[in-house]
Amino acid sequence: MRHVCYHATGDYTAFLGDFDAALFEARFPACWDLLNEIEPYLWREGRTYPETVAALQDLFANGEVYFEMSYDVGGVQSRIDSGKYPETSATFVFDEGTIANTNYIAVAYNSPHLAAALVTANFLCGLTAQLNAAETLNWTTPLDLSQAPQPWQEAFAALERGPAMLPPDVLSAHRLPELQSPWLIAIEEGWSENVLRK
Repeated sequence: MRHVCYHATGDYTAFLGDFDAALFEARFPACWDLLNEIEPYLWREGRTYPETVAALQDLFANGEVYFEMSYDVGGVQSRIDSGKYPETSATFVFDEGTIANTNYIAVAYNSPHLAAALVTANFLCGLTAQLNAAETLNWTTPLDLSQAPQPWQEAFAALERGPAMLPPDVLSAHRLPELQSPWLIAIEEGWSENVLRK
């Protein structure tokens, strides 16, 4: 839905700052119009939507929908490897760009085991864990590998990626930013009011 809104409202960069109710009211009706216009082409003609990402993945696996969307850039390849998705499945990014984000590791300031939590966070952000996740889960790392020692750069470069995975340079070239949460809340509420219940 947010990709449609980025497209329909024009220049999404106007929404990257603090939430602006007047700007939202002026620009987002174009999004609701486009979402309502495409409803006949959606699964079950937009009368209902899959309730979870897992349900959407099942619909794709069963051939009931033509594509699914995810932040997990290696997920399609993992589902191909496990036999859930057909080998003809592939990933893509939109020509206009694709919304992307990065997972973060946080440690509560009042953690009763702060030292242990920090050790765990450091391990998860470290090269060993990142390489293991890339090898076993088809994850991509948010680390700037140009800052890593040469052997680590070579280890990451040598990873065998399946044909359904786009190269990191293609992903980064098409990366669009997330909006701040007040925008996301307003978009979800606007979609519910102007599309879902219409």
